[in-house]
This record gives sequence, structure tokens and C-alpha cells, in this order.
Amino acid sequence: MEFNLTNILLSIIAIAISVIAIKFTVTFDINEYLRSRKNKIDNQIKSYCTHVYVSLVDDSQLKYQSVFISPSGTISYVCKRCGLIVHHIDDSDEAERIQNLLKNPEKYYKQENKFKKLLKKGGYI
Repeated sequence: MEFNLTNILLSIIAIAISVIAIKFTVTFDINEYLRSRKNKIDNQIKSYCTHVYVSLVDDSQLKYQSVFISPSGTISYVCKRCGLIVHHIDDSDEAERIQNLLKNPEKYYKQENKFKKLLKKGGYI
């Protein structure tokens, strides 16, 4: 192969075009990756939150209550623990969900532990 000026210039132009094409196709935005990772963890936190506060009334009796509040001036409800926004809460469904947790305390503790692990992973604790 003969190295003359035109072959060298064409080779340099071809390499430059290929580098530019690779640069545009393999762009990795670290900020976008961190943002999507945080959104994913936040969604997992909201799905594992029990939306229930447990308190000890007597030595042997537990009290469960919902942690959804409705800020003044809004019609939506917000969970105080995870920030989930719900537009409508049916009181009978909410009571049934809390009774289900009362019947299955193992399920509650398992879900609560997963929730706490996700809070640590997300950097909230």
C-alpha cells in the first residue's frame, strides 16, 4: 500500500467520523443513571410501605392506625412515611387492610423490614 497525502487524509477523516459516530451512540449520562436509580428505589419504597403506624397500648395489645393525611386545601391523601399520594381512600378498604395486617403480623414484620432496608439503600436513614 502506498502512503500518499490523499490516502493519509482520507484515513484521518474516516477515523474522525467513526469516533464521532461511536461517541454519539455510546453516550452514558451518569446523572441520568443516578436519577433513574433513585426513582426506582423511591417507587420500591412506596410499594413496600405498610402505610400503618403500630403502637403499644398495653403490655399485650397493639394499636394500628393509618398514616395517610390530607393536607389542608387538597383532596389528596399523603402517606407520612413514604410520601405516596392517593387521591381517594375508601375507609372500609383501609380498615380491611389494617385488619389483614393484624391477622398476619409475620407478613407485617417482613414487609416492614424490607421497607427499612430500602430506606437505607435510598439514603433516607
